[in-house]
Amino acid sequence: MPTCPKCNKILSTDQALQYHMQSSSCKVTCIESDTPKYDYEFHTNLKGELIYVSDNFVKLVNWSYDDMIGTKAFEYLHPDDRDHVRDLHVDILLNKTSGQSYKRMVDKEGVSHFVQHFHKYIIEDGDSRIKIRGNKINFPKEKIFCII
Repeated sequence: MPTCPKCNKILSTDQALQYHMQSSSCKVTCIESDTPKYDYEFHTNLKGELIYVSDNFVKLVNWSYDDMIGTKAFEYLHPDDRDHVRDLHVDILLNKTSGQSYKRMVDKEGVSHFVQHFHKYIIEDGDSRIKIRGNKINFPKEKIFCII
């Protein structure tokens, strides 16, 4: 029996395998297995409001859980990165796909932290949301000027 090389799902025929690999169900399954180890996670509703934040994300931005729930995720982005991330989220919502981005998150004191995010459109129990898993990136100081 053919097996999907991305998500290891076993299918009955080669034709079923081709259909599966082109479908969104394979893409959704594969993003889970393709996402490397991550430092934190947060979820937004389709309006971009935070509906879940992990403890490590709370520590990164230094706001309380209660202060963050219901606020726009864009409030924690560096202002120069907001348009790019907004465009990515619109694409994810329209195409129900996933994406990856690099950006700066800003904590309560105004300090920027370079991060890598993996964005994924998911539906859980009939609830549509975007799940974001992230990693803080520590660049040497001399490299930061090249990135900005």
